[in-house]
Amino acid sequence: MATLLRLAIATAVGAAVFTGAGVGVAFAFQPHMVSALLGLWRVQADSLHRHLTDGCPPAEVHDAVMADLRRAARLLDEGIGPWDRRRG
Repeated sequence: MATLLRLAIATAVGAAVFTGAGVGVAFAFQPHMVSALLGLWRVQADSLHRHLTDGCPPAEVHDAVMADLRRAARLLDEGIGPWDRRRG
């Protein structure tokens, strides 16, 4: 049951994200792409935990977490972006 729920959520999120980005719904059903995007939530959670645990001042936590997310997103873009452009 958890797998079906996770798949339904991933499909809905993927459709919304890819359609909003102007890429098209067809990409929303590429499981590896949806999983990669959903993985950014994990990056955010891990980053928050790490920076809050390390005693980072609250005023700096946001910037530190955003930097981690940007690095992860850049990796996705450089890895997925060229693949997307080759297909188009």
